[in-house]
Amino acid sequence: MPSVTCPCCGRDMQQTPPAEMLLSAHLSRIERIIVEALVSAYPRSVGTEHLISAIYDDDPEGGPLSPRAVIKVRISWLRGKLQQYGWNIANNRGGAGNFGRYKLEAKRHV
Repeated sequence: MPSVTCPCCGRDMQQTPPAEMLLSAHLSRIERIIVEALVSAYPRSVGTEHLISAIYDDDPEGGPLSPRAVIKVRISWLRGKLQQYGWNIANNRGGAGNFGRYKLEAKRHV
């Protein structure tokens, strides 16, 4: 049976908590938008273009010059943060040339 330590109290949770629990994590605005998109799509993947649109469509300056790089960095940081909840963000390549898709996966514990 999978075992995850609660990030709040440190107790063994015995199983991976539901993906919706990730919405209560302490996250920046951009990280929260990414997690909300991943949770709402779970177990399907979310494309980088969807994430860029969700984050920067309302930005009066249009966002950074390289929004894909920002997404990659934020996904990397989020992987570390979400591990304590028993979740990971996987790259979902889905075939030749289909890069830039991400999805939530429950961590497998041995």
